[in-house]
Amino acid sequence: QKLCQEYEKELEKQYVNQSLGGNQSNLNSYIQPYQKFLRKETLMAKVTDTSKIIILGSGYLPGTALILSKIFKAKCTCLDNDIDAVNTSRRLIKNLSLDKGIAVKFGDATTYSLADYDVIIVTGACFPKKDIFDHIAKEVKETKIIYRNPRGLYKMWYFPTAPEEINKFKIVGSIDHGKNYPFESVLLTKKYIKI
Repeated sequence: QKLCQEYEKELEKQYVNQSLGGNQSNLNSYIQPYQKFLRKETLMAKVTDTSKIIILGSGYLPGTALILSKIFKAKCTCLDNDIDAVNTSRRLIKNLSLDKGIAVKFGDATTYSLADYDVIIVTGACFPKKDIFDHIAKEVKETKIIYRNPRGLYKMWYFPTAPEEINKFKIVGSIDHGKNYPFESVLLTKKYIKI
């Protein structure tokens, strides 16, 4: 898994550097498949252009934020605990003139303040999942949470989310993207215990 994740990081860095150098073809090809599944995710979570979205584990190439900002006009905050990924993302976003709609923050998803967001997206690369979901449960009330669970070969890249990691939440929807994108998108809301 570490090897697969390192490969993906290097690939993302390469595409960002090419884009900064004026060649956006690989970047566009890389994020193109995101559009269909993001459209489905945004419909499932009823995202609007006024939604405040945070993406946990946004990486070197924050494809989710790029599409949500460019196509859906949603304001996004990207959070990553890798300072190199944060700085690389900031350069790319500024270069694409999307810095008014996307903010990139350096921070830890297990401690970062999440109370002000309407939608939280937990990427496949974000871990440790249990600690992150426990933190989300403490921070939010009505917030919608989308997490992406790997399917098929992508389990070589990322750990699937275990049921005990999300036991403080209720599953309100899910989308299996099939062969086109090897993730299942799951929509959660916080469980409320009746007293």
